[in-house]
Amino acid sequence: MPDLCTVETRHADRSTVVRLIGEIDASNAALIDGELHAIAKAARSVLVVDLNALDYIDSAGIAALERTTQDLHFRIAISRDATVYQTLHVVGFNEGHELYRSVADALA
Repeated sequence: MPDLCTVETRHADRSTVVRLIGEIDASNAALIDGELHAIAKAARSVLVVDLNALDYIDSAGIAALERTTQDLHFRIAISRDATVYQTLHVVGFNEGHELYRSVADALA
C-alpha cells in the first residue's frame, strides 16, 4: 500500500523546505507530525512547510498540523488555489497562522 503522504525535503543556504504531497488523515497524521519534528531538529535557520501539493486533509491532520506549529517555528506556504486552502480557511487555521502564497514568499 503506498504512503498517503510523501514528505520531500530540500535544503538551500540557510533554509529547509518540506513539501507535503498527498493526503493527511487520522491514519498518518502522527507520522507526519513526527517527521516534521525530526526535520525541524536538523533544519537550517528558516523552515518552510509547503502544503500546495496536499490533496486532502481531515480534522486529525489539521489538529496534528496545529500541534506541530505550536511546538516548532516554521512558515506555511499555501496558495489560495491549493486544494486544501479552503478547508484550512473554513476551520480558521489561517486566523492563527501567517500563510504565505508561495515558497518564494515564505523564504523572502
